[in-house]
Amino acid sequence: GTRAKVYANGRCESGIVRMATDDPVIETWFAGFDVSGQSTNTGTGIDINHGFWNPGNTGAMKVITNCVVHDLYASSLVGDYCYGIIVSDHSPDASGWVANVLVVDTVVYNPPRDGLLAYPGDFGMVSNVTFRGCYVYGAASDPGYSEGHGIVFKGWVKASTIENCTVSNINSSAVFLNGPESGSGDGPTNAVVRWCILSSTGDD
Repeated sequence: GTRAKVYANGRCESGIVRMATDDPVIETWFAGFDVSGQSTNTGTGIDINHGFWNPGNTGAMKVITNCVVHDLYASSLVGDYCYGIIVSDHSPDASGWVANVLVVDTVVYNPPRDGLLAYPGDFGMVSNVTFRGCYVYGAASDPGYSEGHGIVFKGWVKASTIENCTVSNINSSAVFLNGPESGSGDGPTNAVVRWCILSSTGDD
């Protein structure tokens, strides 16, 4: 059916859609939406504890399903580091830990940087994140960033899975697993990547 539309008309400090907290037992669902930046300077599409971190989002499952996130724009040249969908924790001590996220049957195209991420900061943590049946494509639009990864686990990402996903027509790694940006903290642990169709026009 037709998706409900969430369109940005200007810059968002965090994301066009932001999940800032959760419930201990009641699941949070964001289902059937068309999220568009309309190619204006809007920022991240869907933000889970990235732009402004909150303590502990480790309760019930947070589900994003049957959504399309597209045509976003942001420039790192002015300090905006923005993505398609990101699960994060930029706390200094993992107190903004995010757990229990499912992104399923969702499309991300034309993001500012990378498409679909579990990416805490250098000292943060996320766990039990699953990207399932998603499709990421389209080149990054950030003028200060020459590459765009498809799906990313970066930093301390625990017990998380990428499965049945498709990545195409992006200009860097289709799937990128890496340690934190700075320092010597943990990288992904117990990560699973399976049953995906992956292609890239990039050379790394």
